[in-house]
Amino acid sequence: MATYCISDLHGHLELWNKMNKELFKEDDIIYCLGDSTDRGPEPWKTFKEIYNDPRVIYILGNHEDMLINAGREVLYGDYYDYAAEDLLNYNGGYNTFRQWYEEKNKEEWLEKIQGIPYFTMYYNKNKQNIWLTHAGFTPTHIPTKEESLWNRKHYSLEEDKSIKDWNDCYVIHGHTNKRYIAAERGDTVYLDQPYWYANEHKCCIDAGTARTKSAIALNLDTFESHYFTLK
Repeated sequence: MATYCISDLHGHLELWNKMNKELFKEDDIIYCLGDSTDRGPEPWKTFKEIYNDPRVIYILGNHEDMLINAGREVLYGDYYDYAAEDLLNYNGGYNTFRQWYEEKNKEEWLEKIQGIPYFTMYYNKNKQNIWLTHAGFTPTHIPTKEESLWNRKHYSLEEDKSIKDWNDCYVIHGHTNKRYIAAERGDTVYLDQPYWYANEHKCCIDAGTARTKSAIALNLDTFESHYFTLK
């Protein structure tokens, strides 16, 4: 049995199927850090396949949260002027929203998505404490939902100053293509590798799947990474 982490598959069901064929076993545990929806060819189906897999512990991403807001806007009138639906469409969510809306039990699905946690922790076999959120953060406090879904400020070099007291504490996240984070910090990273930074205490596993058709699975006990591509 192994414990893995994936993130930001963005509608690429083929990648999920490839991971299952080449890496994941029946008794594995898989943390998904959100954003299985939107942008790719099969967004809603990809989300449902991953969410319904009994091995998966799903963590909310900002794209699922945008679907929640758009869904509530349409079903319950919680928002005005369709601003939430417009935001979702702008971020590549038109097909996700349409396919969700065509579900006979769309209200039930919306409730399920609203119940997804926005962060969790994993204590690995090496007694390392790992925070798992979609966007990542600097763990000097319990993250808010907004931080967990959208935070990009923690990538800055200034944030690294707090790392000295982290000991065996790590943060694994997605949300932003790792190459952009590396470039912002003056680093480089290979497409087939996760980006470790902040004194090796933070790790981004977002491979920019929507454009690259590639993804990374990270073993949370060994920190060994596995690269998958549809090219």
